[in-house]
Amino acid sequence: MQFLNLMIDFRPSFIDQCLVDITVKEGKGDIEIILKSLERDKSVPSQVISQQKVLDKDSLESSIKLIDMDSLFACKTLETFGLDGISVSVHLKDIQRTNEFTFWSPRKATEPTEHQLVEVVLELIRQHFTDDSYQNYLEQLEQYFEFGLPAKIKSVDPFVVRIYGSLSVYEKDELTQFLQDLPVAKPILMDMSNFNGMGTILYPVFQSLLSHTNRIIWVANHYAKDQLLAIGVQPEDIVQDFQTGIAQIKR
Repeated sequence: MQFLNLMIDFRPSFIDQCLVDITVKEGKGDIEIILKSLERDKSVPSQVISQQKVLDKDSLESSIKLIDMDSLFACKTLETFGLDGISVSVHLKDIQRTNEFTFWSPRKATEPTEHQLVEVVLELIRQHFTDDSYQNYLEQLEQYFEFGLPAKIKSVDPFVVRIYGSLSVYEKDELTQFLQDLPVAKPILMDMSNFNGMGTILYPVFQSLLSHTNRIIWVANHYAKDQLLAIGVQPEDIVQDFQTGIAQIKR
């Protein structure tokens, strides 16, 4: 690819804004991410964090193959907007073409091209910006799209599970199955340090996990801690940081 510039501006309702600028020229590329922390009731950012990385050649090539460029250059602004969701603005340019369009909270079924673009861009960020601050932000940003259950097995030795963002009643069945598939006899570190909350209707799902699992140590922020205590987790099984949790499950 001789030249491509893609700027994608994420404006979620309840977390910081994010601008991603990707430039590809003669097979080489770079990616810049700018996080804008807005003060409430103000239109100017109170803090701007910017970082740029050279794109890994393999990830760049595989990402471009996943994007239907002709469809992207044909995209038009979708007029459906709301208060609780995310607005995404795209500026796209190659040697011959230019396109600008905006969309709101895309669904895979109805806006497949737009959602695929989001998936590719977020994966590039995930691969190239590995600091916890960026990874935590990505987990929160995922919540505005259709990325599935916000729970992952991060490692098996030690066995680490990460649950992040918010859990809704619509994910009850998937969450139940995910937790049921965890090992019964193996100590588990449950990392909920980037958790936002869940409805009380999901408490029995976690109570069932407690009843049939050998030992779980929970890394919890204050949102998670309050709910874990309400579920019945013992205070001594809740820690504030990951390294303390790892040390405890290795005892």
